[in-house]
Amino acid sequence: MPGPPLNYKQILDSCRDGVSINSGINIVYINEPFAKMLGYSKEELHGITVLDITASDYRERVIERTSRRQSGKNAETQFVTELVRKDGTRIPVELSVARIDFEGKSSSLTIVREISERMKAEESLQASEERFRGLMQSALERVVILDKGLHYIEVNKSWLKMAGLEREDVIGKHVLEVLPGLKEDGRYNAYLKVLETGESIELVGVESITKPGSMLDISVFTAGDVLGLISRDATRRITFQERLAALHVFGSKLSKADNLEEVAQFTLDAVESIFGYQNTDFNLVIDDYLVPSLIKDEALRKNLELHIDGPGIIVRSFNTGESQLVHDTRLDKSYVNGRGEDTEWLSELAVPVKISDEVVAVINMENTAQGAFTESDRKLIETLALHVSSAMEGLRSRETHDKIYRQMTEQKLRAEQSQELEQIKTNFIMKATHELRTPLTIIKGYSELLLDDDIYRHPKTLVDFLSVILKNVQRSEILINDLLDESQLMSGKYVLNAQLNDVNSLIEDVINDAGIFLDPKNQQLSVKKLSGIQPFIFDKDRMYQVLMNLVLNASKFSGYDSEIKLVVEENGVEIKFSITDEGVGIRKEDTNRIFQPFPGIEEGTIQPGIGIGLSICKGFVELHGGEIWPESEGLDKGSTFTFTLPCSDDSK
Repeated sequence: MPGPPLNYKQILDSCRDGVSINSGINIVYINEPFAKMLGYSKEELHGITVLDITASDYRERVIERTSRRQSGKNAETQFVTELVRKDGTRIPVELSVARIDFEGKSSSLTIVREISERMKAEESLQASEERFRGLMQSALERVVILDKGLHYIEVNKSWLKMAGLEREDVIGKHVLEVLPGLKEDGRYNAYLKVLETGESIELVGVESITKPGSMLDISVFTAGDVLGLISRDATRRITFQERLAALHVFGSKLSKADNLEEVAQFTLDAVESIFGYQNTDFNLVIDDYLVPSLIKDEALRKNLELHIDGPGIIVRSFNTGESQLVHDTRLDKSYVNGRGEDTEWLSELAVPVKISDEVVAVINMENTAQGAFTESDRKLIETLALHVSSAMEGLRSRETHDKIYRQMTEQKLRAEQSQELEQIKTNFIMKATHELRTPLTIIKGYSELLLDDDIYRHPKTLVDFLSVILKNVQRSEILINDLLDESQLMSGKYVLNAQLNDVNSLIEDVINDAGIFLDPKNQQLSVKKLSGIQPFIFDKDRMYQVLMNLVLNASKFSGYDSEIKLVVEENGVEIKFSITDEGVGIRKEDTNRIFQPFPGIEEGTIQPGIGIGLSICKGFVELHGGEIWPESEGLDKGSTFTFTLPCSDDSK
């Protein structure tokens, strides 16, 4: 086969691409790389035509293009086809054709480039893009892709559904053309900042522009030279958090209820204001019946009373001690519509209120819509029930407290007999049991809420729950220590660890540690100490406990920016400590019983609690051979607590 001059031949053989020169369909020259591409030697290709190495389904197009060139018509100069190797396998190639004069004849110079890898890459890329589009379109989250000019490149079906738009209304348009409100709420500037810095941001709790009242969490990020937006519906989470915060406020209000009717009313008010449910009852257990406590219509109330051994979703909640969430009452054989109305209540949620393991009430909600109540509603109402339980237990405790105090007074007046002292101890245990049960009930309830996996997606709510638990654990720890001290003091078995100690060192410890509860109220502690180092014999730990208890009480019952004075004096016979505050003061009738366990002092003039802190102070002071007493000119005129310790001969 003749060829071009040697210098051209060498150049063509050194090319990476295949090269052939064709006269019509006849191949008059082929370079070495092209021969290797086809699996032939150059000699084996002598005398073959273009059709011989072209895949059969491409041959007609080869003939057509060749015919057009030979007739002087325009034909494609670059195209993709498939050739056949010697072993019969097909290879995709890209051909670039140019007309040349070769050996005095009009011929075609063809550059042949194998594109197998490129086609695989293109197919892979296409498949990847198709998978991406498929995932994007099927995603429940709303996905938007914008170019760097903030024009819509791609949106998925979820976003279009939320926005109430069609694809052709969006693609290619600027975001402000589609959603002008983006600039007003600051999102537009946020998008520009992400494009500028390349740093992703999270927009949390953003109200939807296209669906007012719906809240979104939006992730904004860059991917190459495009901006990606993924939005998730946060309405339920934010609603849950808002309702939970409202429940905490309600719990504070509920704790001040003076009777069961107020507890029931506060509960129904909370359910209506927080949840907006259509029909809610607070059912008390009275003589084996569950009775809606606030319904004034006697006939209707009688119809709604349910015997605890009869049917009813409320009854089932009472008997099982578990919440009953019914999405369709028509499918529940226990459902009872005692109202006798034409209204069909299709959903019901009944949540028991328990003190210890005893169900004392049932909160019940009904709705005309099927499936109106959710698991989140159940959890929130159960949290509400914990507050109700604590309030009802508090009412029981107050009644028991008054009864106990009357019994104690009568017993002391009759005689100080052993049997009477045992009764006092029993009463003490009853009060202590209640005070311990309240924080434990709250700890148990919030711990059960933490078992819900969904709570870990909301760090702030998680921290709030853990703070409530920690607060009640600390409350229990303080109470238990006080109970142990009081128990030992009452039994007369407490032994002091009296040693030679410096009074001023004790005062310094109190000053250093008091700030933790004085600082939040911006209160000042002014101190007058003894001059110089003056050691006396006393139990330093117990005296620290007495002083800290008195300073803490002064802080509790004094306002912000007030002053608390601690004065220490010594006259050679005794040391006198005085703690004076500017707080609520003490009524004259209370001064004689303020150091008794369970003093029975009117709430509002003293911090509610177990009522043994001052009793413990009195016990420790008297064990040292000293005295303690209060002084006050009356309510809102402040008070002074003074105690003395004798100076022993060994201490001087």
